[in-house]
Amino acid sequence: MLGMFVHECTACQRRQLIFPSQLTAVAETEAGTRVSFTCWCGAEQTVATGDRAAGSAKHTLAA
Repeated sequence: MLGMFVHECTACQRRQLIFPSQLTAVAETEAGTRVSFTCWCGAEQTVATGDRAAGSAKHTLAA
């Protein structure tokens, strides 16, 4: 189960805590887990998480 995490939105440029209720999709890919969600500003966002996403930006996850 994915918990809360901090994300910097590409639309509003704010660093905000994203809650599980904001998630719209979670998918396993060759690059790792892709998480799609709606930012507090209303912008749709997607981030890669997990070990296979090591080359991407770091995200702080909270349980």
